[in-house]
Amino acid sequence: MSMGILNKIISLILEWSLPDKIIKDILHKDVRDAAKYAFGRMLDVGCGSKPYFRYFSQKVTKYTGIDKYFNKADIVGDFLTYKFRVSSFETILCTQVIEHVEDPERLLKKMNKLL
Repeated sequence: MSMGILNKIISLILEWSLPDKIIKDILHKDVRDAAKYAFGRMLDVGCGSKPYFRYFSQKVTKYTGIDKYFNKADIVGDFLTYKFRVSSFETILCTQVIEHVEDPERLLKKMNKLL
């Protein structure tokens, strides 16, 4: 067996051994399916390393990611304290964030205000 094939097999085994692999695959599929509804200016709240950008880049006029922990974000900062203009986005994506905030209602109200 060549080293290239062996490395590929090891890579697949490591990928499938990650505990959240199935959840991430389902989430990616759901986000990809939801992308057909996206339009205009989009905000990705808690964007992390922007893994969903590829699903939206051709659907929206501008994709902006905000995250307080990841430097790949367009805006490195806290969404709840960052000053945005009211009605400044037509689409907002927020995945795997609400369960981490102290006041989920405040998060939802702010996102609604930006639409």
